[in-house]
Amino acid sequence: MATAQQFVQRLAEVVPGDKMDGIMEQQDECIARLTSTESELRAFNSFSASRFDGNAARVDAHVAMLRTLKSDLENVFKRVRLLKARVAAKHPTLYQEHMQRMPAELDD
Repeated sequence: MATAQQFVQRLAEVVPGDKMDGIMEQQDECIARLTSTESELRAFNSFSASRFDGNAARVDAHVAMLRTLKSDLENVFKRVRLLKARVAAKHPTLYQEHMQRMPAELDD
């Protein structure tokens, strides 16, 4: 602590009093701005955290719904492929004729 006091005393000797007052005012303004900015950032972080918590639950629900939908669609397409295989096995000539008339993008 003695070193800090010595530094301040020597600085006071080197820098004129009116300039030192200006420096002190600038430091006070800077501290006030930083304090204000800190409180704004704390408020914003608090707001963001509350919004994130609310939206995270909604996103989790949507993810669960999409996983269920994916599973359901996989089951549907599996059944369609199974039905197509059964039809092809029972009626191979009719199935081939139909497949030739059907557009390629609709073919599985």
